[in-house]
Amino acid sequence: MVAREYEEWASLPLGERIRRRREAAGSSQRNVALVAGISRGTLVSLEGGNGTPGSRTLYSVLTALGLKASTTRGDHSPRLRELVDVAIAGRLIDIIAEIHQEDSDLGRQVADLYMRFVASFDGRRVPGPVKEVLATALNRFISPKLRPGHPVDDVILKIFLDLEEGARKAVTTPSRTEDDHPLELREEEIDEQHPDIRGHSEEKLDIVDLRDKFTNPQAARSYTTIPPSFTSSDAIATPLNPNPEEVNPNETAEDAADPISHAEALSLELRERAELKRYERLPSIHEEYRSPILSRLQGEIHRLRNKLELSTSMRSQAELRALDMQKELSLAKAEADVVRLEMAELRNLLKKVLLEPTEASMAFRRLKPDVQELIKSGDIVDTTVIEAPQIPGMAHIILTVKPDSLPEGVSIREAADIVMRMDVSIGIAKSLITEIWPTSGSVSTSKGRRAVNNALRLMGFDVPDTEREDA
Repeated sequence: MVAREYEEWASLPLGERIRRRREAAGSSQRNVALVAGISRGTLVSLEGGNGTPGSRTLYSVLTALGLKASTTRGDHSPRLRELVDVAIAGRLIDIIAEIHQEDSDLGRQVADLYMRFVASFDGRRVPGPVKEVLATALNRFISPKLRPGHPVDDVILKIFLDLEEGARKAVTTPSRTEDDHPLELREEEIDEQHPDIRGHSEEKLDIVDLRDKFTNPQAARSYTTIPPSFTSSDAIATPLNPNPEEVNPNETAEDAADPISHAEALSLELRERAELKRYERLPSIHEEYRSPILSRLQGEIHRLRNKLELSTSMRSQAELRALDMQKELSLAKAEADVVRLEMAELRNLLKKVLLEPTEASMAFRRLKPDVQELIKSGDIVDTTVIEAPQIPGMAHIILTVKPDSLPEGVSIREAADIVMRMDVSIGIAKSLITEIWPTSGSVSTSKGRRAVNNALRLMGFDVPDTEREDA
């Protein structure tokens, strides 16, 4: 990136720069938020410039993307410096997301290792053993996911191997003066470089002792004589020489002339001690070193067990639903049986209704023809409808007819007492009543006769058309 492009990029809002960095790395918002330990919504708000992010949130996002800000508090446009190449950061983020998808707990631990590893490149001096442990631990999880022959993956693997090999063979030459700063001032510096051990005085003293042995030749000469049985546990209990000006009686001229070689030998023991203490602070990760395959199998067993419990629960719910459906089916069958019985009863009643007009018609035709003609042509004197309670849906209709003239062969007594009784369905009777008595008061004879004739015609009687006769 040339100076003009960098100035243009630096002038953008912080959220826009973070978004462009993430897109250049080729990582999704979900993967970056996962490694940074924040929610995707928080990252979306940060990239969109909504609200003011906290210093811890901003530090986590920048570290995950391989960046470092000059300040994370009170500055809306801080200067950003690249700690890790954008392609390498993007590839490591995607690999950690893949590990998290296989095992969420392991993925969270690897993400924490990655964040510490990136933070160790911020320009501040980190003891060699610390970088060695971080590189070794991260490499054990990342290397199985690397693709041989891929340019970015090959560079990542070379970085891990160089860090491990360089930490074993070389002693970092710090740019400090030989002045002995007070412990309080160095504690503040250590707190900034190692926030994970903030407040732990013993660990701070270990780092201070380690720096003194690398930078102070007098302190190094006080440790030139190393017994053959000296181990890392002895180093933990061995204090600094309180008076470095005193001459060691066992020191030779060759030892005094070349104190650095003895300091290098001692640094190997000190690196071993720092590595052991780092493993003590990460017991869960240390267990994963021994059997990563076993951990993945345990996660798979846990997933299958949850799937089995879910299947069992779904099966129980399906069985309960089937029982409910069987009960509903039984009720439906019972209701169908009741409806079937009611339909049979209605069918029997319908047969009776269909037979009644035939019987009435036969009774009418058994009368003398002259009497039939008398009923057809006479005036209706009375019409009576009586319901028949013994047969539901039936009624008796009694008609009294006054003839206009007496046919031959019919006596006056017969004509005066002609009464016809018919059994019809109550539906027809109601229709007849509605036609004859639609309103209160008397009804004309012609209208009454027309209604009765229509009813008789519906019942099968041979009755002439009333309207045609009237016409």
